[in-house]
Amino acid sequence: MLLDTTKTHVVRNQNGWSDLVSEGRRAVLTLLLLGCWVVAVDSLVVATILSSVGTSLGGFAWFGAASAIFLTGLVVAAASSSWLANSVGLRTAMLLAGLGFAAGCGISAVGDRMAWFIAGRALQGCAAGWVSGLIYISVATYFPGCHLPRVLGSGPIDVRATI
Repeated sequence: MLLDTTKTHVVRNQNGWSDLVSEGRRAVLTLLLLGCWVVAVDSLVVATILSSVGTSLGGFAWFGAASAIFLTGLVVAAASSSWLANSVGLRTAMLLAGLGFAAGCGISAVGDRMAWFIAGRALQGCAAGWVSGLIYISVATYFPGCHLPRVLGSGPIDVRATI
């Protein structure tokens, strides 16, 4: 049987970029990208200044611990992010993760010894893991399946997944 190619229909692309940010999803996508960007920028900044921090706080021997504890917290917390979301709700979990990340930044910034810096990095790592895990839960919750390739491939979410 031959296909009739003489008839053309103009159908609005319901899987396009404009549909991706419709129905209130623009704010959600913006916040998810912002959360991803903050965690990625923090990793970049700390990797850049860590040797200076170790020298100025007298804890250069603890240089590796600051990174290791951050990454350990990140992995453990990312694995527990679904538990957190189920326990307190997705929005509350994301708010707690953001506040925890800010508190970890504050502790690291005002600490006058390397121990305080490492404690702040531990809190930042846990919060960053929750943020990362909650981003994927949010994507699956707020975006239809047809948009997942665009959301997961959009900028920082894709970059964060490769770090």
